[in-house]
Formats: sequence, C-alpha cells, structure tokens
Amino acid sequence: MVTSFCGHVAFIGFISELRSPATFPKALAVTEVAAAVYYCVIAALVYHFAGDAVASPAINSAPAHWRLAAWCVAMPTIVVAGVINMHVATKQMNWKRVVGFVVNLLILVIGIMIFVVGMYTSGIALAHGEGGKPFSCKI
Repeated sequence: MVTSFCGHVAFIGFISELRSPATFPKALAVTEVAAAVYYCVIAALVYHFAGDAVASPAINSAPAHWRLAAWCVAMPTIVVAGVINMHVATKQMNWKRVVGFVVNLLILVIGIMIFVVGMYTSGIALAHGEGGKPFSCKI
C-alpha cells in the first residue's frame, strides 16, 4: 500500500499550476482518504476470495477469463502512473546535463564492448594455441 501513493512526486507541480492553491490541501485530504479506503476494501475482498494463496500481483489470483479483463483495465493505469512520474522528472531536467550523461554512458558502453570483444578474441587465440609468447613481440 505504501508504493500505491507514488504520485506524490507530482503534488508540487500540480499546486504550482492551480488557480487557487489554497484549496489543494482539502482536495488532497479527500482523495487520500478515499484512496486508502479503496485500497483497504480491495485488499480485504481479494484476501477473502483468494485466501492464503494470493498470487503476486493479486490480479493473477483471479480465474483466467477475469485475469485477462483485470490486466486490460490495470495496464493503462500502470502506464499513466509511469507517464505522470516521467512528466514530473522531465519538467525538472537540465537537458545539457542529460545529453552529457547520455554521451558519457555511450562512451562507457563502447569501452566495455571493446574490452569484452578483446578479451574474447584473446581467449579464443590462446585456447587454439595461436598466441605468441607472453610479453614478447614474437609470434
């Protein structure tokens, strides 16, 4: 239940865009209480019908035909939750730093690939006896 409130990262952005931010605490209190009650009722119902054999996630405890319908409803809400968090993150992003990070990450990945390919080809050469003497230029 703790992770179900991951939308909290968006609160500051929402408050800053409201016409009257003073009404936000009342609306927040109502929605949080309603969400907590909703989650508790759903949890009690799932535990009542599935018992100790509740699968993780709980949607997988339903019969096959209901499971498909439940996932069809759940997937859009999961995607929307991710989009909200991504939206908040991109509003706070410094794009020069992001580009610098991506370039550095790309250089790191290329370096790791060169290292892995070099080690692999060296290992193959040594395994087939094609390597020269160590620490010498003789082949």
